[in-house]
Amino acid sequence: MGGRALELRVPLKLVLAGEYGVLEPRGLGVVAGLERLVRAMVLPRPEGGVRVEDLTGSAGRLVLSGPEADGQLWLAGAPCGEGEPPHPVRQALALWHGGAGTAGQSGALGRWRVVGAALELAYRYVAALGLRPQGLELQLDSSAGSQELASGERTKLGLGTSAAVTVASAAAVLAAHGVPIDRPTFRRAVLRLSLLAHHAAQGGAGSGIDVAAASYGGVLAFIRPSEEWLAHAVRHARTPLELVRAPWPELEIEPLPVPGGMRLLAGFTGRASGTPELVRGYRRWRHEQPGAHARFRKLSHAAAAMLVAALRRGVPAEVQQAIRHAHRALVFLTEQSGLGIVTPALERLVALVEQHAGSGAAAKVSGAGGGDCGLAIVWDEQTEARVMAGWSAEGILPIPLEIARWGVRERALDGPRARGSA
Repeated sequence: MGGRALELRVPLKLVLAGEYGVLEPRGLGVVAGLERLVRAMVLPRPEGGVRVEDLTGSAGRLVLSGPEADGQLWLAGAPCGEGEPPHPVRQALALWHGGAGTAGQSGALGRWRVVGAALELAYRYVAALGLRPQGLELQLDSSAGSQELASGERTKLGLGTSAAVTVASAAAVLAAHGVPIDRPTFRRAVLRLSLLAHHAAQGGAGSGIDVAAASYGGVLAFIRPSEEWLAHAVRHARTPLELVRAPWPELEIEPLPVPGGMRLLAGFTGRASGTPELVRGYRRWRHEQPGAHARFRKLSHAAAAMLVAALRRGVPAEVQQAIRHAHRALVFLTEQSGLGIVTPALERLVALVEQHAGSGAAAKVSGAGGGDCGLAIVWDEQTEARVMAGWSAEGILPIPLEIARWGVRERALDGPRARGSA
């Protein structure tokens, strides 16, 4: 690290199409990286060890000893300084020994599970590159993923904070050791290390589409690797470097063009959703009603493929139609599963945008649903202002969004140059 202090900036995400469908093997989703950024300060720690601090939440801090020459880390104490016998992070996370862990683990260690996985994988990666692992301090500011309400309460928006923090953790280790994360080879390494850490920490529950948005930014078509393929790859790789360098034939990421004039808005309904519970409910439902599930998969994939084609062609009317189809797929899922994905508040959010359909506006649920945000796509300032005013009048918080041109990027705090920035 050479004594350098760095700042990393990592985009949050908004899913444009393919929610739930992207959880399936070869499931297609479309996502936008947002210029709402998780920020991470990376500082040298000459005395060794790794210390991670949450500057904006209640998670406190994670203190690790090491890294060993091979990149292994050890818990020096539980988060928030509570005493706990030391044991290997890799064993605690069950990443290389025994497969993925259980999503939603309770307690302080559960909150830091994904960060610990990302850090150790990244340290083992840089050690395998032939670099000497060095200690660091990581300060995470994820306030961009939440919003203060009129009541003074701060609530999460459902914009992929956990994935952005995962990417920040992996990228911090690489950048601190002088690995240029703006180069395609190493940006891909950050993505793959983060996907593996997120997958392990969530017990395979997530798709990784939010990790892709945080890593690359822009608008992406995303097809996830299957859980079976990931498990097989982990079993047969000797090091994270070997795993990252291997072909990943089941992972597909395609940057998509953004038509001129396209504007994104998120509308927060005032109620945070329980994404893990909804995902678990979806997984139960697909086994209970395979026929309805097969129909939903077709609807979701068709809508996402329609949006990919519309963005490639840059035709606003086709984008509008694809967004509507994506929303109808989620309405079908809600009606068939009873999971409450499309809530009355989200239905109202969409209906308010449909009043401006003649101007090309379209809206849908974004993400897991059950609360959190819906999105609108508009094409001019006047329609944007009308949609925002309509939402505000109904108690829906409008959030104008800018699509991030870049994914995770680095800035040296002792100089003006920022890798990966314009």
